[in-house]
Amino acid sequence: MARRTVYVDDLTGEEGAEPVLISVDGDTYSVDLGQASREKLDKALAPFLEVATRTSSAGRTSRTSRKTGRSSEELQAIREWARSQGKSVSDRGRIPNNIIEEYQASR
Repeated sequence: MARRTVYVDDLTGEEGAEPVLISVDGDTYSVDLGQASREKLDKALAPFLEVATRTSSAGRTSRTSRKTGRSSEELQAIREWARSQGKSVSDRGRIPNNIIEEYQASR
């Protein structure tokens, strides 16, 4: 018998959420967030993450780019939208936050 797990956004109660891990002061938390709630979290954390240094679980620091939590399809859609607006974005790598914010505002 097949089973299906449905995640519900912990803030809004809407179905279709995904678990998100958040670490603060050495404690890791899990919260289930839908797309709109995830975007609010990303926007709130963006200024802090831009200046933060990423560390591994072993405590080593790394300046590698952090994962955005966005699918490759969503990132491609953002790039296509940006180009249609006359903005310059690379085919790969990080998309500037201001472009992501403009994309989100346009939706």
